[in-house]
Amino acid sequence: MKPLPRKSFFFSAFIYAILFIFSMVFFTASLKKEVAFETIQAYHQTALKLRKRKKYRAALKLWHKGEMVFQQTNEKAGYYPSIWKGFSAAGNCLRQQGKNLAAIKIFNEGLRYHPLSPNLMMGKASAAKKSAHYEEAIQSLLWCQKLFPQDPKIAFHLAESYHKLKKPQQALSQYLQAWNNLQGKNNIKIFSLLPKIITLYLSLNNLEEARKLVNQASTLQLTAHERELLLRVENQLRQHEKNMKDVPGGKKTKE
Repeated sequence: MKPLPRKSFFFSAFIYAILFIFSMVFFTASLKKEVAFETIQAYHQTALKLRKRKKYRAALKLWHKGEMVFQQTNEKAGYYPSIWKGFSAAGNCLRQQGKNLAAIKIFNEGLRYHPLSPNLMMGKASAAKKSAHYEEAIQSLLWCQKLFPQDPKIAFHLAESYHKLKKPQQALSQYLQAWNNLQGKNNIKIFSLLPKIITLYLSLNNLEEARKLVNQASTLQLTAHERELLLRVENQLRQHEKNMKDVPGGKKTKE
């Protein structure tokens, strides 16, 4: 006669069965969450294309749909390796609707899964900047700049944030970095920076460096619009110099 199975065998089998059922339930929930988050990404990307075609209302509807899918799915169980991408897409859907504080919260949630994600950091920085949380934006942008020191967009947004905080030296430094990183790439973007840089130089009474930059800009291959802009900046310099001469004891200083 065969011996009866031991109680420990049945107990182990029961535990394994429970674990198997739990893992299958969690796997199914994770799969559903992944599909939902990929849907959010698709909504966001399609909305960007619609915005490029100036279909703003249709784009806004898709960003709103992405937000709704995220709200319905986020609290549910589930995990997959690239889950942070869903948080990035959801944050961007909110950011594009102007819901920047809510977007920051979602970007921070995503950073718990992927603390080194430049996409999440840049999204958070953009939302923080738009909601006037400039210190928070600067922290995220400086982190991104360590990874991508040659990216002119990061330097530009840093400059804008420093400027809002009334830190002209730091703003000027970042504007100049953006200017240098754009050399030979895009004259249009360079010339959008020129008035900002010159204004900061003049606010610091650094007429000498302002003239150097204008002279450098004049050597570039310019369109008619860019030459017109350069002429306005040159007139600004001349007017500033004239004003300084009219002030008793006025000096051109370099800081």
